[in-house]
Amino acid sequence: MGKVRKTSYIEIRKRKRIVQEKPTLGQKALIIFKREVQQASFQQIADECGLSVYGVIGICQKKEEIRFALANGANPNRKTTKVNLQFPQIDEQCLKFLKMAREKRIPVRPVFLMNVATFVASTLAIADFRCSWGWYDKFCGRHNVNLKQLHGNF
Repeated sequence: MGKVRKTSYIEIRKRKRIVQEKPTLGQKALIIFKREVQQASFQQIADECGLSVYGVIGICQKKEEIRFALANGANPNRKTTKVNLQFPQIDEQCLKFLKMAREKRIPVRPVFLMNVATFVASTLAIADFRCSWGWYDKFCGRHNVNLKQLHGNF
């Protein structure tokens, strides 16, 4: 039999590296709530949420940014607060249209929303905008919109 090699504590620790999942915006808001309202310590919150203490401290330092994103209608299931949009005006106008249509209970198809986006781009004189299914999927993911195909006679 060969020699049994002793491993140091540092080598064992390196092998057992744990990858932590990033919390969503909703989970970050819950962490901020626990810190401010329930007066919990960073260590208690870190143990409950499965994060490091420094991760909880970083979330608490960015609380204004997280609150602003959630107040402006960001999807609480997203993990990041900032999304760099190439044409934010088109997103704003399409979101206003969807809210108006939902208030009046007007059914909106995905293709119709894409036509609205193209129309908004032409009225704003944005020549570079190309409305595609990729744009539609990202728009729905950003704003937590779920449009389904309509069936039947309307």
